[in-house]
Amino acid sequence: MEFVENSIGRLVPTEIDGRKLKPFKGAFAFKPKKRRSAFALEFAAREKLLPSIKDAIEAVGFENGMTISFHHHLREGDYVLNMVLDIIAKMGFKDITLAASSLFNSQSEHLIKYIKEGVIT
Repeated sequence: MEFVENSIGRLVPTEIDGRKLKPFKGAFAFKPKKRRSAFALEFAAREKLLPSIKDAIEAVGFENGMTISFHHHLREGDYVLNMVLDIIAKMGFKDITLAASSLFNSQSEHLIKYIKEGVIT
């Protein structure tokens, strides 16, 4: 059996059960030979990026009593939740459920304000 050194200096086999193997040389050592693409979207002709958060809220048909959620990686210093809540409040929505996997101090003033105003229930 033949062995070669990989990127961290270990000797690894060049073949296992008749299958030829390439040792790991680093994340960008090999250029892919095949081109891969995603499946076509049903509404591919329609642009999914909108000019503003308000336009996105209108496009989804947002209504009173609906639920909004934010990914937990939006943490301290990220004000996406605050921006969205400001726009939802300005648009006059009420009784919104916030389904958040985590909330942070940077959001607390907005959350308290909008709970008191009935925007968030």
